[in-house]
Amino acid sequence: MDRANDQESRAVNDAPAFSIAEVASDGGDHEVRLAGELDLASNPELADRLVAIAGSAVILDLSELTFIDASGLAVLLDAKQRIEMQGDRLELRGARGLVARVFEICGLVHLLSG
Repeated sequence: MDRANDQESRAVNDAPAFSIAEVASDGGDHEVRLAGELDLASNPELADRLVAIAGSAVILDLSELTFIDASGLAVLLDAKQRIEMQGDRLELRGARGLVARVFEICGLVHLLSG
């Protein structure tokens, strides 16, 4: 393997894994933290999980998310729509860096609060 391919392979393998953690529940509100990379490989059940824990609100902390692609945005939009259809709300907070820029480029910055 040449040096460039070796470095690329290490970069892919060292990419932060996606994680989701419910960090707090206050009455009907649930705070959930996403970390790492939200992409096609990491999001298959995310919307279902967010909908399942919805109470009066799901507050989604994006501050530790390092990457999001179109499929990740689609999952968040799907979850938001489904949660709002049941009379609850999904708040997206803490997006920064590349993640905030993706929301901006896609014209979705209005979905971010705080």
